[in-house]
Amino acid sequence: MAADDLSGHFDAVVYPEQVPGRIAHIDADFLAYQVSAETKDELDGIKQRRTLSDMQEGAELVATGLMRLCGASSYVCHVTPSGSNKGSRPAQAVQQEYQANRADKEKPEHLDAVRAYIGTVLNGVVHLEREADDGLAIANYSAVDRNLSVIVSRDKDLRMVPGLHWCFDTEALVDVVDTFGSIWVDDSKSSKTLKGWGTKFFWAQCLMGDTADHIKGLPAVPGVVHCELQPTQTYLKAQEQVRKAPTPEYMTGPMKIMYAARAKTKPCGVVMAYNLLADVHNDSDAFDLVRRLFVMLHVEHDYPFEHWQTSTPVTPTQALLGDMQLLWMRRSDDPLDVVKWLKEVRSGTA
Repeated sequence: MAADDLSGHFDAVVYPEQVPGRIAHIDADFLAYQVSAETKDELDGIKQRRTLSDMQEGAELVATGLMRLCGASSYVCHVTPSGSNKGSRPAQAVQQEYQANRADKEKPEHLDAVRAYIGTVLNGVVHLEREADDGLAIANYSAVDRNLSVIVSRDKDLRMVPGLHWCFDTEALVDVVDTFGSIWVDDSKSSKTLKGWGTKFFWAQCLMGDTADHIKGLPAVPGVVHCELQPTQTYLKAQEQVRKAPTPEYMTGPMKIMYAARAKTKPCGVVMAYNLLADVHNDSDAFDLVRRLFVMLHVEHDYPFEHWQTSTPVTPTQALLGDMQLLWMRRSDDPLDVVKWLKEVRSGTA
């Protein structure tokens, strides 16, 4: 969105009353992309290109507008610079190289300059030992008063974090009080998406993976599980034929169809992830379910879990924990924070 478009948007907004001491913690990685990206008309010379100064002005305009939308009295812009170690996530990846799909993507010409400006001028925090997302999460986790910290980000990963969020979908504040939360299928567009709040959304991501960060998730849903939750009409017909078969010999054909279906795995899509977690209501049970699916895939379908870099075999649990460490929004700078959290969940102290 160009700077002039942003100006018009914020000028038309009726802002809520400011809450003294409230801080809007802004995902400035996204902000930098937003204001530095140029339209096709700009690049083709049809429309005058914005200067770096225009983009910097746009960044300040957006940050101030987002702060006011949240009823905050100040903001902090969280930035992940190109030299950040991203909280050691690349070294924690097991199934696939972390963010490998971003290497060849073309970036806006002035992205780095805008990011540097935000980090140095717009009350920025430059995260060299973590990702900006972790900075936002830690801000909410460590807030003395939950009413004084707001996460402002379009990144779906942060939806697992408790506390206040600015929701871009509804343009309103959301308070994530239920830490486990809920998930739902959004079918308002041509392609269904899974949305949610709380750690239940985290477990859904462990199943589906995250293409944006090149995280695999559950490689495939075991056949027997898929046939139970999302059976095809052919499978249901065979199942009914078996049920109604007058004698065992009439079961042979339908049983072959059923066995063949159970022998096939299928990707874990949006609806499947939702169905798998539909009757799960706490983090301990969620971990048991997700881990069981990883193990089933290995045992029943001989899926070869291995480390992406060395091709060394790993256990299903190691593969799952690798993804969990990548997807988890941390409460502290400890790279193993999700492991600590899981131990707290299992012991009932979380």
